Amino acid sequence: MGGMASIRLWITLWIGLCVLPLAGCGVNVRKTEIAEPPTPPAEARPVPVRFGELQAKLRRGDRIGGYVIGFTCMGPFDPITWTTGREMMDRSDVADMFHEELSAAGYDVTGNPGRLFEREEDEERAELVVSAQVTDVKMNVCRKMGWWLIQSDVIGEEVEASVKVDWTVYSRLDRRMVLRTSTRGYTEGGSATEDGKILALEQAMAGAIANLAADPDFRAAAFAARGADLSVPALERGGGIGGGGGRGSRPPGDN
Repeated sequence: MGGMASIRLWITLWIGLCVLPLAGCGVNVRKTEIAEPPTPPAEARPVPVRFGELQAKLRRGDRIGGYVIGFTCMGPFDPITWTTGREMMDRSDVADMFHEELSAAGYDVTGNPGRLFEREEDEERAELVVSAQVTDVKMNVCRKMGWWLIQSDVIGEEVEASVKVDWTVYSRLDRRMVLRTSTRGYTEGGSATEDGKILALEQAMAGAIANLAADPDFRAAAFAARGADLSVPALERGGGIGGGGGRGSRPPGDN
């Protein structure tokens, strides 16, 4: 009788391990809520902006997460490493997300990906160019298997991912960098397939873009009084990502 009770207890504990949150396994994936963008002043005009460059401040081979396949999500986890930015995150896809998220928040984003003609000419309207540098990526992947632990016996798949992005805003009119700030994005759910991992990363990036749209300093830079020239304080040293800070910058921090 005691033996049967021990077996039931063991099964209960085993099932309990199966339903533990994925966040408790693998690497620490930071959860981030999406903020609501503030309402621009009624008399403000949106300054035309466009997406610039996408860079990843990650080295090939850096561990960004963990992957486990089995009856539970408890591990041991195999490492997920950064391959290349081209494989993990495509600039054109990020540019499309940038246009979608910022346009929905009321910004004037040039270079509409749905535009059939003169897209490049439309991009030339931009007064501000916003470039992104991905500085942190974290991802946990779990593929839960049934009792037989075979590929056809998948009972559930989970992926969670987070990114941190340093943003640089450059004024084409003044030929100087006017703002640096950082945002984070997070997503969970989805498929643990190769495409699912990339999709999770893209969704986390979309969250970081949405939080850029809600950033008050970025909002101030991207809206100006009607009839007024852009007058955002500039950095002492300009150019692009990695430039020095000045009065007009908010150094990227651990947001």
